[in-house]
Amino acid sequence: MTDLGLESAFTKFPAMLTLSAESFFLVKGKKGGYQLLSAICPHSHGDIRKADNCFTCPSHGWHFSLDNGECINGPLARMYSAPVVVKNGHLVVEGELP
Repeated sequence: MTDLGLESAFTKFPAMLTLSAESFFLVKGKKGGYQLLSAICPHSHGDIRKADNCFTCPSHGWHFSLDNGECINGPLARMYSAPVVVKNGHLVVEGELP
């Protein structure tokens, strides 16, 4: 279990986080749920960056949705992710980091 901090501290999404020396994006889905997305590409293992309206891997041009990490311009793929729940006002990743 990893405590990300108070839910009220996160006001802009996606929020970039560094945990255990790795980069992640905290996203809030269209239905209000949270996910933690790895900033490492599931295909080329390059660094994923936030672009204007999506996440992108500059190594090969895949684009991923800002709300759930699904690939929107290529094969059926998605960014590595872990669900985030609210516990006592804190955002918590249950289980292992992606």
